Amino acid sequence: MNFIDILTGKKKGTPAEIAGQIVELEAQLTEYRVQKDKAWQEAKSLRQQKMGGGKVAQADIARADQSITDAELNIAAAEESLDGLRKKLQESVSAATQARLRKISQELETARVKKLGIVEEIIATAGQLKALQLSLNPEIISGPEGVSAFFPNLEERKKFQVAFESAQAAMTGKSYFEETRELKEEERRLSSLDITAECEKMLEDKRAGQEEAGDV
Repeated sequence: MNFIDILTGKKKGTPAEIAGQIVELEAQLTEYRVQKDKAWQEAKSLRQQKMGGGKVAQADIARADQSITDAELNIAAAEESLDGLRKKLQESVSAATQARLRKISQELETARVKKLGIVEEIIATAGQLKALQLSLNPEIISGPEGVSAFFPNLEERKKFQVAFESAQAAMTGKSYFEETRELKEEERRLSSLDITAECEKMLEDKRAGQEEAGDV
């Protein structure tokens, strides 16, 4: 992907792609500044030589001057492009954050509907169990609730606990509680996200990656 495609809107680019283009252009900008310094030193040296009576062709001075101009224009173009890319990065991160927040909202709604189904299943199962319990002892309806009400015998409660733990272990995937907790934590984090700080963190990570690649 070329950064011009991003600036002109030809391609949107992901936040990571835009950050990568920024870091690459920053490296080019550094090189342009080095080129300008070298060109300036050369142009100054040629003028000093000519002032001192040396044989220096005017064409050489003109070429040195042009090198300075080229470097300055490259610097200006790079700086302006970087400003545009940083703006695009902020827009992209903001859009991605809002899209994720909308997705989280949808996932939470799906989880809410799933919870209603689980609650209905619990109610139906509990009703069946209560009916079975009363068939054993009609007077238990006024007795204590909970496991001890169903299984007053200690051995029966132990068997119940084993069955409960086995059923719990057989459950696969995240529970409703775990799923919604993670979604809500992410929702809170994204809702208070500092877009500018997030963009800078992405750039720092890209720069660090570029440095590591250069050390290899």
